[in-house]
This record gives sequence, C-alpha cells and structure tokens, in this order.
Amino acid sequence: NKENKMKQRDYNLDLIKTLAIIATVGIHLNACGSICQIYSKTWNFFVLFGSLLRFCVPVFCMATGYLLYTKDSIDINKILKKVLKFAIIFVLAEIVYRISYCPYMKYLYGEKIVLHNIIEDILQGNIKPHLYFLQIISLVYLFAPLGILIVKNENKELSYLLKLWIILSMCTLFLADIVNIRIFKIFNIYILNGAYNFIIYALLGAYIRQYKKIHVNFNTILCILGFLIGYLGVVFIMWKLSKTSGQSDYSIWDSVNIFTFLMSYSLFVLALKVKINSNKIKKILTLVSQNTMGIYLVHVLFTDFIHNMDYDYINFFGIEKILILFIDLFIILFLSLGISILAKKIFQRN
Repeated sequence: NKENKMKQRDYNLDLIKTLAIIATVGIHLNACGSICQIYSKTWNFFVLFGSLLRFCVPVFCMATGYLLYTKDSIDINKILKKVLKFAIIFVLAEIVYRISYCPYMKYLYGEKIVLHNIIEDILQGNIKPHLYFLQIISLVYLFAPLGILIVKNENKELSYLLKLWIILSMCTLFLADIVNIRIFKIFNIYILNGAYNFIIYALLGAYIRQYKKIHVNFNTILCILGFLIGYLGVVFIMWKLSKTSGQSDYSIWDSVNIFTFLMSYSLFVLALKVKINSNKIKKILTLVSQNTMGIYLVHVLFTDFIHNMDYDYINFFGIEKILILFIDLFIILFLSLGISILAKKIFQRN
C-alpha cells in the first residue's frame, strides 16, 4: 500500500510547495534589510535576495489550483468548513503571536502590557502581515466550485481568460503604475489589481495540470530564461523606484506584475520537469509539503526572536552576513518543521 501511495503521489508538486515555503521563510528573514541605506552593499543584497523569492505566494496559489480546481466535483460544505478552519487559524495565530511578543515588550523594551491596548490594536487591523495569505487562500477555496466548473468545461475559454489577464492586469496596469502613461490610468477604474489575481493564479495552476504534457515539454532553456528575465525585471524596477523616491520602495514586490508572473510560471514548470527518483528525497519533500501550513505559522516566532534580539544578518559583517542568513534559514525551517509534526501528532491523538 505504501508503495502504491508513493507511486500515486505527485512529488513534483511537493517540490514546488517546498520551494515556496523556503522562499516564504527567506522573505521574512531578509525583511530587516529594508532599513539599510539604499545602494549600500547590504541593501543591494537585500534587493537581490528578496527579489529572487517573490514567486512564493503565486506559486502556492497555483499549487492549490493545480489540485483543487482539477477535481471532478467538490462538496461546498467541505469548502465552507475549510474556510472556517482558516478563519479560526487566523485568529488563534494572531493571539499566539501577541502572547509571544509580551516578554519582549516587558523585559526587552520595558513597555507595560495593557490588554485593552492590545485588543484595540488588533481591532485597528494591525495583525501580522504574513497572515494575509490565509485570506488569499480562503478566496481561492471559496471560488473552487466555480473554478472546477470552468476547468471541467474548458474549451479554450480558460486559455483566453488567462491571456486577457496577462495583458490587462500583468502588463497594462503595471505599465500604468511604473511608466505613468496617463491614458493607461483609465484601467484603474476597473480595479484590476485586486486579490482576484490570486484566484487567476489558481486557475493557471489548474490549466497547467489540464495540459501538463504541453507545459512539461516546454523548452527548458526558455523556462530558465523566463525566470531570469522576471527576476532581473523585479530587481531593476525596485532599484528604479527606490532611486526616484530616495528610500526603499518595494511596491514591486507586493504588486501583481509581469515579472513576478514570469518567475512563478517558469519555476512551476521547471519543477514539474524534475525527475525525482530517490526515495529519501521523496520522503523529505512529502514531509515538508504536508507541513507547509505548520511551517508558515510557526516560523514567525523564530524570525521575531532573531529580529528582537538583533541577530539579523544586517548586524554582521562581510561574508558573515550571507552565512548567518542561510544558517538561520536552515535552522528555522528545521525547527518549524519539527514543531509542526509534533503538533499534528498531538492533535491526532486527541
């Protein structure tokens, strides 16, 4: 039975999710570089490394759509239960983060812990920024019944929708914001740069699975080139925007744009091409893939510790900066994975 399950499991998708969660942790470890003087060596590394990881959220959405939107049918009650579960996780996670921050407030910063102020701060919407992903993934799940219908009855309509999305949302609006061509501004009326883009990313993941052979057979060199063009585009735009504003302007990292799309699509296809033969690698990828949510929730406790105790890579010198960053990344991934596995076992027993 175990051998049959191993044969049926899509380890390439596990690889995709593993790369995405590594990128997620890397982004949060790298974030401290934003306070450095622009165009300093550390700031340049912050831009180069941070830009390399911008595929994580789109790729997670694509992976979700790859599995969810290609089902034959789906129980709407199960979808609603899943979304409710995300909402509960959202609330509980924020509570845990607040409690974990209290020792820093009291003993490190000498601040008073006032419950009323904490509650008021939460009600003002000041939550951990990374939790927005739970809202995004909830939207992706809520769209699932319609997404499955679109994919199931696909007859080039989805291909048309994706091309239209790339032209309007990825290119036109992006140019309107970056190049500041006035005539393009009219497209902002339609608010095309919204959260719906992540639903389209999920549909893209489903589309790739529907026509998997075509995408997997896509020229590998062109995929690598696509990723590099996307990456260099993100780096260039961030440098350009920061030079114009005189400070770190990483709006390109948070926006929906053609360069991030190129990185995400190219990486997804490249990962599908990889031949995974080693059973040990398969087990590791499966373990990480099954615990991506746990790693996503837990790793922030460790990055907060590093930031509050001034162990960030920016506080080191020379090559030590890079070594510290990657050592921290490995340790946090390992510890977060271990805690996630342990938590799952405890909940399963209960």
